[in-house]
Amino acid sequence: MGNESVKNIQRILQENGYDLGIWGIDGVLGRATKNALMQFQKDSNVKADGIAGTITLRELMFLKFPNFESREFSCKCKGKYCRGFPSEPDENLISLLEKIRGAAGGKPLIINSAIRCEKHNEASGGEPGSLHLKGLAADIRIPGISIRDLRKICIRMNSNGGCGISYKDFVHVDVGSKRIW
Repeated sequence: MGNESVKNIQRILQENGYDLGIWGIDGVLGRATKNALMQFQKDSNVKADGIAGTITLRELMFLKFPNFESREFSCKCKGKYCRGFPSEPDENLISLLEKIRGAAGGKPLIINSAIRCEKHNEASGGEPGSLHLKGLAADIRIPGISIRDLRKICIRMNSNGGCGISYKDFVHVDVGSKRIW
């Protein structure tokens, strides 16, 4: 793990109240950083081994987005076909969802579907090659806001990606190429 990667992890840990000892953000994965990482892992119900693996890095990313939890993005097959994360949620998607939530007055945003495994995507009628397979898309709704109004908000907040109403009860947003339907 490179110096800048360690500094980024240290920065996130420190900003969230984890003690890095007297060394602070130094880019070294020393004892104090490992202890802080292990405490974070315990707090996040992740295997506390002091290693910044895929699951730990995902949970660290979600510290930047207090309105969402990683489990909201997991595949909805409930373990039938996969273990929940055949791909990782894209940070740009989560950032977009935060913007949409803010533009909707801070109302809770419900994620109907985000990451999908191949089999669940097929079973749910998803397109082959769907951006859901890559962690780049989410189907969302906000109680109290009509689907048409939510679509307008999504279009306004998502200047680069896709947005559309696929079914009558949710809006699809993604951080792929620009398209609206």
